[in-house]
Amino acid sequence: MPDITQANRILELGTSLGVDTLVIETLHFSDELGRPSIWNCDASPCNPSIRRRFLGQNVSVRLNLDETGNTERYFNGYVTRFALIGHDSGNLNYTVVISPFLSLIGKAADCRTFCADGAKDSITVVQDLIKEKGFSDISDKNSGSFPQRDFIVQYRETAFNFVSRLMEEEGVYYYFEHTDGHHTMVLANDPSAHKQHRDQELRSHYHKGGGNPDTIFKWSCEYEVTSGGYAMRDYNFTTPSNTLDAVTDVPGSYGQASNEIYDYPGGYDVSGDGTALSVTRLQEIQLHYEVARGETYSRDYDGRVNFHAGRSSRFHSEQGMADHVGGDRGTKSIVWHGDTEGAEGSSQCRFTAIPAQTTYRPARITPEPIIFGPQPALVVGAAGDEICTDKYGRIKVSFMWDRYNNKDDKSSFWIRVSQPWAGKGLGNRLSASCGNGSGRRIRQRRPRLSAGDRLRLQRHEHAAVHIAR
Repeated sequence: MPDITQANRILELGTSLGVDTLVIETLHFSDELGRPSIWNCDASPCNPSIRRRFLGQNVSVRLNLDETGNTERYFNGYVTRFALIGHDSGNLNYTVVISPFLSLIGKAADCRTFCADGAKDSITVVQDLIKEKGFSDISDKNSGSFPQRDFIVQYRETAFNFVSRLMEEEGVYYYFEHTDGHHTMVLANDPSAHKQHRDQELRSHYHKGGGNPDTIFKWSCEYEVTSGGYAMRDYNFTTPSNTLDAVTDVPGSYGQASNEIYDYPGGYDVSGDGTALSVTRLQEIQLHYEVARGETYSRDYDGRVNFHAGRSSRFHSEQGMADHVGGDRGTKSIVWHGDTEGAEGSSQCRFTAIPAQTTYRPARITPEPIIFGPQPALVVGAAGDEICTDKYGRIKVSFMWDRYNNKDDKSSFWIRVSQPWAGKGLGNRLSASCGNGSGRRIRQRRPRLSAGDRLRLQRHEHAAVHIAR
């Protein structure tokens, strides 16, 4: 087998298994704000006997940014797939898939409840769960605060789907910062979380000196009609006469821009939370109003940072464009993917970008869990209490699928109990004793786990728990 070495190559793989264990021939990468990165390496081994030991290993890929090797950047992650794909000139060829730690929590699924020790916001629960899985490199660059939730539920879903769903509901996305041997998950919900590109500007191909590989050689702009408003309504049984409406109207400066989207229930208890949520929903919808797509040969292209595409009247006129997306405000990428050759160093990156000051919101694509029919549960309360209710006669229960709770007053949120008759100054009341069984009935077949994942039975007068004697 011919000798293979990483010496003097543009790409180098660093592992704890030794130098020159694998030699990267080509790196294919795919990245997107709010989604896990994937690096797919075509590689040849120097030591085939250790290939099975690669799975689950933390590795770093070093990319030289110039021919001197004095400037470099890293991609770090865990090997999640290792496959033999053939041989060439006596060398075995492999594909190695490298992913960030967030992908690994997708291998765990559970049914559990959160916030038993007090109300928390969804993003705190996200960070706590990821750290519980053994990954603590998280940087929170979110702006503002999030609504406190008294109960958050993970129901028959992977940890990755659970945290993704919570972040999508709150309009939070993430990206990863890499160093040699480590990567950090950055949580963000505002343009201020992005740095400026180190060179400030990636110029168009038509600029003077266009032979520089750090140029954008393809650039296109897209504009799309979007909804101009988002309205929501919800209901709080403690203030039934109050209509909890939330409306945000930001129509575009073009025709047919005033269409409104209305949704119920909105997923909030107070009007203030609803107003903030309607803004987030409209920003998600209007994200693709102004989008650019481009290609560059730059090895230094980094979709996590802002950059200026540069100006060139010849570029704009020849392409029939009045201006490029972002203009003097700069742009940031939301999707980027490409390829880099390990030996020759040729690189090409394709990206989708939005104006730097546009607030990015991830699409809500993670499916919500569905509960079919009544859920059996045990009525619980504080130690020594036979009757444990609040001033509204609500009870707490221990769900049979929850294997972590202690069957006490911290096992669930307060749940309303259906009554045979109720009215102003009239009716009767049934209080469930601790230890009784109950069945939880769902109106819409969904536990309404969105907007903080409270199993929100208490919101609906007739969606209550029925006591089983």
